[in-house]
Amino acid sequence: MKFSDLSKKKSGHFDKPARPPEQKQPEEQPQTPARETVREQPRQAQPLPEPQETRKPLPEPAVQNTSDSKPDGNRSIEGPTCVKPCLPTPKERPSESLWTKISGIGESLKQPAVQGFEMPKIVSPDEIPEMNDTQAYAQYIKQQEEQAYNLYEYCVLSVRYGLLSLICEDRTAYGPIAAAADNITTMLDSGNQSLVALAGKRYMPDNNSRHSVNVAIYSVFLCELLNMKKEERVFVACAALLHDLGMQKYERILNKPDKFTQAEREMVQRHPIDAKAIIENLEGLNKNTAQSLAKVVMEVYEKYDGSGYPFKKQGESISQQAQIISIANVYEALTHARSWRKELHQHDALKMMLDNAGSAFSKKTVRLLIDGLSMYPPGSLVQLSTGDTARVIEVNPKLISQPKVELIKNSRTSSNRFLNLATEKGILITSVAQHTDKGDF
Repeated sequence: MKFSDLSKKKSGHFDKPARPPEQKQPEEQPQTPARETVREQPRQAQPLPEPQETRKPLPEPAVQNTSDSKPDGNRSIEGPTCVKPCLPTPKERPSESLWTKISGIGESLKQPAVQGFEMPKIVSPDEIPEMNDTQAYAQYIKQQEEQAYNLYEYCVLSVRYGLLSLICEDRTAYGPIAAAADNITTMLDSGNQSLVALAGKRYMPDNNSRHSVNVAIYSVFLCELLNMKKEERVFVACAALLHDLGMQKYERILNKPDKFTQAEREMVQRHPIDAKAIIENLEGLNKNTAQSLAKVVMEVYEKYDGSGYPFKKQGESISQQAQIISIANVYEALTHARSWRKELHQHDALKMMLDNAGSAFSKKTVRLLIDGLSMYPPGSLVQLSTGDTARVIEVNPKLISQPKVELIKNSRTSSNRFLNLATEKGILITSVAQHTDKGDF
């Protein structure tokens, strides 16, 4: 009986599913259009006009690009895209412990929130280890190089931010430029010549911010030989960092692989005038200071013999600051590759400077360059009369052939040793390594 009951349940169980075929679920299908219509409603609402309207204001910052927006005929060349760069995030910073708010000249500007670089403690001459204490002196040199690298990279980021912001008519963006100038001057005051060696490293040809930082380093380094006050040297550093400000809008022409046409050359030679117009309207600068800064920047591309531009000034009518920045600018450009040529060795570039003494540059300025950088600038590789290869780590001012060097490890030396060729008798530099691997950024 239980079995029959189960069979009845089974039969009843199979009878029930027979009903859905009677309903055949097509009757339920008419409900699906209703569901589809419900789904179609958001599709019909997808082309929302309101979000598109809210996005319209986004392109407005591009109007800040004065090189495109103004109908002036002198601004027909397309400028850089005016997307203001950001200062480095904590993860991008070289050394978090070395970062703090800027001091000195940067604090007096309208942009106090700009972050800068906390200078390391200046080591007095009495605290510098003796060169014959190899281990201690090697540690000292390593520390100097690390501090210089951190500062150098921060200055490059700050200058890149400042130059692009100024081109985009942010007249308050002078803060990063001033901070970089102050920090470069302070580090060179400490005697850290590793910063000068970093200025000799290779970089991509279109990296204008590194070029500007390098020119500032060389300029301040030369100004120290003239015993200028720190305020004057910071001023020169600012002018050096801004000397190519007007070139930013001509980058497409400058980076082309072939030579300039005459029309392009005349157009590019207007860049000092463009820079002057920007500098004189900087916010946070005293009017007289801004005018003095603009005047120096205007004269950087003038030549001693009157063959420069934009006004073909000559002789001592060109300010001393501009003459120093000018020779530093040419030396830096010669020793770094451009899109249309290779770089010259530092030694060859200095020889070229000597050949141009009295024409493009005054003899006094060329003498200053040679006395400052010597014939063997920091970072150069040289061959010694002992047969060893050495790297120049520091220049002895006015002793152009007797720098301080670090002997490189080879089969003849088991460890690094440091020599001051100004005090070592019988050891001379016999030649320069013409194919020095200066390193890349």
